[in-house]
Amino acid sequence: MTHDQLFNLIHARPFRPYRLKTAGGREIAVTHPEAVAYGCERTAVVVLPGDRWEIVEIGLIESVEGTNAPAPAVESGDEER
Repeated sequence: MTHDQLFNLIHARPFRPYRLKTAGGREIAVTHPEAVAYGCERTAVVVLPGDRWEIVEIGLIESVEGTNAPAPAVESGDEER
């Protein structure tokens, strides 16, 4: 995956939960549109339930899979972002 592809995925509206699959076999669920942060071209941080987080090398994300999890409720004003 490229930085631009991740950017487009993060900013897609309406948000739909998805799972990032990495080259190392990890699967990381993204359940909220603000759960992924990136600051450079190479890495991203995914915030997980229970105050946990995971650093992901963007280039090692091999695929993205949609999930059947319900999308989180959007607070007023969030849909404009």
